Amino acid sequence: MGKLTIRKLQKVGKSSYSLVLPKYWINRLNVGPQDPIAVEDYIDELRIRPASSKTSAGTADLKIELKVKSEEDFEKISRKVISAYLAGCNVITLKTDSERLPLSLKDNLKNLVSELAIGLEVIEEGKRTIKFQEIVSNPTLNFDGIVRRMYNISLDMLNLGIKSFIEKSYEDAQSVIKADVDVDKFYLYGIRAINNAAENSSFLREIGFAKPSELLIAKSILKSIERIADHAVSISKLVFMNLQINGEELKFIEDQSQEALKIYSAAYESVMMVNEDTANRVISQTNRFVGELSNHHTQGHTIAVLEHLVRIAEYSADIGENIIDLIVSRAISI
Repeated sequence: MGKLTIRKLQKVGKSSYSLVLPKYWINRLNVGPQDPIAVEDYIDELRIRPASSKTSAGTADLKIELKVKSEEDFEKISRKVISAYLAGCNVITLKTDSERLPLSLKDNLKNLVSELAIGLEVIEEGKRTIKFQEIVSNPTLNFDGIVRRMYNISLDMLNLGIKSFIEKSYEDAQSVIKADVDVDKFYLYGIRAINNAAENSSFLREIGFAKPSELLIAKSILKSIERIADHAVSISKLVFMNLQINGEELKFIEDQSQEALKIYSAAYESVMMVNEDTANRVISQTNRFVGELSNHHTQGHTIAVLEHLVRIAEYSADIGENIIDLIVSRAISI
């Protein structure tokens, strides 16, 4: 908890008020007369900060000590590196007290960061250390921009994944599987931006939100899109099982796939427009879609695909519910 200082409000002129700021705050943040000060309204409180230091929230530095003799558990280390990235670390240093870090470990870590951590780059590499640093210190995409990128990639994956299943195209299926890392990359980027906003209130409006409680809703929306992309991958992987499905069933799967995609597209629209009517329509369409499929008698192999379509629709409905939660939350704040 920050230091509490009580000051009396002073009246200036007929309709204005002033507040004397604590000297220690002035000295610590190196501000003075005529410097711009940002005042943010949070319903029942005001937050004051130097306007010029909006993006200088400091540098979060994490040093990870590794006990390496020959080979290290890459998955264990990679989880820690990604966790540090999500937590907002600007500098991540891995160091061993052994003679050297295995080259294979360093190569795997560089590939991992290159694939999943937007903005992190290798800035130092030695026999016993490797250091990653964030080159871009502030998110260049707001929440809508992140959702847009994730949606466009995942929609392409769904269309190609369904096509690969219908046409039994191994090449298309492989393309979908490879594209999943792009969705994951923007998902992690979005979670990092949300976590930064939770720690630094100046980022809230910058990424598109009014108060910290909305960030939980934002995380849920991103997770739903990430899971929808995973189901596109799962549909594509069915191609390699060489399932035997007759033409009539394939046509049914194709038709239901288009219905699921329409529901997903409406969910995306509800996010972009923050529209309650669209969000409610998504939920209603999902309920009808799931109900109709549950009453349809299918062959065993067809059920595997339809289950993925149901999950895609249900995650879309989750997005719709998130938007309603967001709208209600903002209405309460008025």
